[in-house]
Amino acid sequence: MKKNKDISKDTESPYKSIVTAFNEHVQMLTNMEDELKPNEMEFIDEITTQITEERFGEEMYESKDSTDACFGLREEAQDFYNERYDEIENLYINLIKKYNE
Repeated sequence: MKKNKDISKDTESPYKSIVTAFNEHVQMLTNMEDELKPNEMEFIDEITTQITEERFGEEMYESKDSTDACFGLREEAQDFYNERYDEIENLYINLIKKYNE
């Protein structure tokens, strides 16, 4: 079996700069996320929840057990929420957080 070459350590590879840039970008995003305060995350969550509720209405939730005592987001609503949360979080970081530092 042929062993795949690790291009991230190959200084001759044209992909080296792409891999390095990607890793730096991921690290930057990770650091920014770590800097969000609980009230900032709550703010982003509230906006995202309102948008998701407007989109899905009462059909946003589904019962998670047979007694209807536990509710959660339907899979489609959860996916929508996750996508919107990421978008709003990125906007918040890029448009508000950066300028207040």
